[in-house]
Amino acid sequence: MSCRHLLFLLTLTLLLAPSTPLNLPPKTSLRRTVLPTLLSPLLPLLLPLPTPAIVDTRFDPLNYVNPSTLNSQGGSQASPVGVGTMSSRARPVTGVKVVEGSLFSSWEDNGKNKKIGNIITCEIELGGGTSLVGFTSPWSLRRGMFYDVETRSETNSGCYLQIASSPPSTDKEISSWLAQTVTSKSSRFGANGGCTLKTVSPLKTISNENGEFRECVFTFDTLSPSMRELQRRARVRCSWPPRKGECCVLVLQGGVGESYKKDIQPIEESLMESFRVKEVSSKLKNRKTKDDFGESSTGFTKDELYN
Repeated sequence: MSCRHLLFLLTLTLLLAPSTPLNLPPKTSLRRTVLPTLLSPLLPLLLPLPTPAIVDTRFDPLNYVNPSTLNSQGGSQASPVGVGTMSSRARPVTGVKVVEGSLFSSWEDNGKNKKIGNIITCEIELGGGTSLVGFTSPWSLRRGMFYDVETRSETNSGCYLQIASSPPSTDKEISSWLAQTVTSKSSRFGANGGCTLKTVSPLKTISNENGEFRECVFTFDTLSPSMRELQRRARVRCSWPPRKGECCVLVLQGGVGESYKKDIQPIEESLMESFRVKEVSSKLKNRKTKDDFGESSTGFTKDELYN
């Protein structure tokens, strides 16, 4: 509002006042009484008008989604987050450190062939050095952040590598040590609350063309991601003797009863016999190609791997 308008409104207020003389208050209270009386009609004009709220009606999120599938993902209903889901699932600690680029699966490179099996080889850090490890599995290699070296069937039977440290001296203690290592809370079966060991077999000494090993079988109870109790059986074969306090262990695990007879028993012996661990003296960490399986570089020839 300009000064001209303000002066005009003040003059108009004085002209419209009653003709009777004003009983002016004392000079000291003039400022408190007369000025508010004169300016009170002007207050609505002096105060700024409230700005109306602007509502943008051009965007409505529900116009861009299907309300019937709002809580679903990928065509399936969303599941609650809980133990065993991707958001809460802990990565198993197997202790396996694979040399980058060395993990090889014959099915991935040459196509799936159940008659030959899936030949898995990799170079791992073991006892301060490097070892080449191999085994033949009837299942596909699993890759991803929750797997180191592991093959698994559609029914959750599978086999994988694990490093066991600080082995005891007596055979009885070695059996218990292997079982406790595989079923520890940080291991493959500990993500859903740990395991309960049921039986542990006596230790066996295995000597074949691939070297010397220690082996035992044990059963245990574990929990599924849905917190359902499961009975599992594991057969483990451990490289021997230890290399600076570390051993490489092949774990073959599956169900019991009919599940064992159907999924594990037909392939058990051939899988365990295919396990081999060989110390490699060459500097394989600098090797560029993953399929260089010449005897001079790895200690395994192609014939040894594929027969």
